[in-house]
Amino acid sequence: MRIRLLGLIFFLSAGLSSCGLFKRTPKTEIPEKQIMRNEMIQKIRLARTEVPYIHAKLKISFDDGQKKQSLTATLEYVKDTAIMLALSKFGLPVGRVLITPGKAAFYENINRTAFEGDPALLAQRFGIPLDFQMLQDALLGNVDAGILENGQAEIQLQTSADYAAEIIPGNTDGILQKTKVNSLFKVYESLWQYKDFPLLIRYPYYDKETLIPNEILLFSGPKSARIEWKRVKFPDHIDIRFHIPANYRRIRLEE
Repeated sequence: MRIRLLGLIFFLSAGLSSCGLFKRTPKTEIPEKQIMRNEMIQKIRLARTEVPYIHAKLKISFDDGQKKQSLTATLEYVKDTAIMLALSKFGLPVGRVLITPGKAAFYENINRTAFEGDPALLAQRFGIPLDFQMLQDALLGNVDAGILENGQAEIQLQTSADYAAEIIPGNTDGILQKTKVNSLFKVYESLWQYKDFPLLIRYPYYDKETLIPNEILLFSGPKSARIEWKRVKFPDHIDIRFHIPANYRRIRLEE
């Protein structure tokens, strides 16, 4: 009798379990790689340089494979609004460049020429992408904000002495092809491709307090450039003033 009763209890419990009444809800476990990926994204976001204003002196050196030259520049930066460079050589003004989200403008004093218009026209003419947000992030060594937004970027953790992770955007048709992130969670190296124009940008050193790059190296085939940051300040306000002289010849760029 006891054996039959136990058998009946076992039969009933098995049946109730199979119909789901006493089923355990399986725990949803987040894979370890996903946890590490989320932690990496959070650290990258916290490491972004987001100061509202920057005033700095820059030394810019160019090498086109045949000739080398250097310029000095005063950088005035207003977050999400404008980047302006006042260029000089041997203490003499050479020209100015202004980039905003909707406009690119420059003038140069040697031939007295100037341009003011759509950034896309300059990009087509010189092969340099001038999306303001991308340019702003590249200037400051921030991981491009657009990479992590859609959650499709592939993040590969590394144990290299130079970089901690490699990020490949989910959209492989974009301009930015690959980014390597250092131990400060800033960009160590980024690879760009704009039409037939390849560009490698490297950030060997950062100021560990401000997380501003000490220098930026750019390579494209035989051409290279080096940007050194000097005397970086973070003022309470900057009023950017840019005016093309009236007697300068305007350059017209066709779409």
